[in-house]
Amino acid sequence: MPFKLRYVADTVIPKSAQYWLAVRSISCSPQRMHSDLSPHLHSDECNALIAALKKCHAENPFKKFLGVCTAADREMTKCLRRERERKRQLNKDKGPIKKKDFSAV
Repeated sequence: MPFKLRYVADTVIPKSAQYWLAVRSISCSPQRMHSDLSPHLHSDECNALIAALKKCHAENPFKKFLGVCTAADREMTKCLRRERERKRQLNKDKGPIKKKDFSAV
């Protein structure tokens, strides 16, 4: 049975693939889970927010599914994002130095 084709922005997508793309767009959010929450990996600020979120989840085992802990989760996610961006910038700054040291060897 030949595929029915649909043209989308100069791209041909088979009809069967359209279904899976639609399902994926519904079932998968664009956000990913956060990184590992081990205390030794994060700053004191983020560790405090992680502890607050864990406490909220412990105190609200059912209400956490209704959004009671969403504000704490968002604050923690923002903190983790700031940390990740700081680390990324530090690595970007260290890159040329490491490259120079490596090329000297």
